[in-house]
Amino acid sequence: MRAYKPGQSIRFSATVTLVDVLTDPPALVLTLKGPSGAPITPAPVNDSTGQYHADAVLPLDAPDGQWTARWQATGPDPTANALVETRFVVQPLNF
Repeated sequence: MRAYKPGQSIRFSATVTLVDVLTDPPALVLTLKGPSGAPITPAPVNDSTGQYHADAVLPLDAPDGQWTARWQATGPDPTANALVETRFVVQPLNF
């Protein structure tokens, strides 16, 4: 599991496919949630068809502990709806 410090910038990437073909969903949201429960929602950037990234800067008051990053794609076709989660750790600042 990757570890980060408050104030650090993190790049998250996502690849979206439908039946093994790169595709752009009608909506794609990245949500970061930490121990405090206050979500951070950086805006995804479409790099090319089906390829996305989002950059987030952890607030200086980000609580220590395990965080979850959730990419969620939605659309009118139920098979196009997707959810991917990854976890990372925020460590306290050293001074």
